[in-house]
Amino acid sequence: GELEHRRVKRFYARTNKNRAVRQMTQLERRETYLMRTSGRARAKASKAGKTVATPNPQGHKRKLKNKSKAYIPFAESEALPYTTPDQHHHISPSRNFTFHLSSWLGEHRGDPAIQVN
Repeated sequence: GELEHRRVKRFYARTNKNRAVRQMTQLERRETYLMRTSGRARAKASKAGKTVATPNPQGHKRKLKNKSKAYIPFAESEALPYTTPDQHHHISPSRNFTFHLSSWLGEHRGDPAIQVN
């Protein structure tokens, strides 16, 4: 039904649109394999009385520690190479500090500093 349609749409977004059906099939098989593997690990751990970390089947990303902050504390920031004055920004090649702009804007919906006229 509708839930499977959403799942297919999620898989399609993860393809490069060339031979998309094949790529979506591979993604589905990978998800099934991970779910089976985690099920076996949980069953084995429950017999031994342990807990096991399992993959997240919904594909949700990790929650950010400082979710509402739009900056990185200086102690955690990385040193950037020299940038010439005519370049107005510098983009780091590192992906250590992710920032989900749409989530942040949703959390600060009533803030007059982010309103666009």
